[in-house]
Amino acid sequence: MVPKPRLPVRFTPAAADDLDEAFAYVTTRNRAAAAALLARIEQAVEHLGDLPEMGAPLTPEEFELVEPGVRFVVVEPYLVFYRVADPGVIVLRVLHAHRDSLGDLLGG
Repeated sequence: MVPKPRLPVRFTPAAADDLDEAFAYVTTRNRAAAAALLARIEQAVEHLGDLPEMGAPLTPEEFELVEPGVRFVVVEPYLVFYRVADPGVIVLRVLHAHRDSLGDLLGG
């Protein structure tokens, strides 16, 4: 069986800002922990290129205000929200689990 090619993964500007903010925040407390967190998030995002359907979907029935097709994976304590779109995976946001993720996804 021929393996599927890895899909390209890209970050929205908001998701890139989220990563910068998370790294900066954790760095003020522990630089090694910040580097480890960033590595874990990058590894999870890389896996999305191989297994784009691995994340849990935000179903329209439960989250009617969120556009269809949004999924997420947990990289404790962060949630990586993304969408599979032609030609790859788009990381929408990287948000701390204690934030108002739905509000942030909706731009509020």
